[in-house]
Amino acid sequence: MKKGFKRFYFLIMAVTVLVFVVIIATNANVITQSMKGQIEQAGQSQINIIKTDFENYIANAENSLIRVSG
Repeated sequence: MKKGFKRFYFLIMAVTVLVFVVIIATNANVITQSMKGQIEQAGQSQINIIKTDFENYIANAENSLIRVSG
């Protein structure tokens, strides 16, 4: 093989590997961001459920105190 062809072949392979690395890094970043968003939404839903339960508990306790005192 000619020396110039070897260099060209090596350059093509290096560029191909670089492109694949960039694609993999970009996909990993997109997946990570998507997972973070889903985890945040799930956490927010759980917080809202706990908040509602706590508010109901306080309202029931308040109603019980009103009945007992009245």
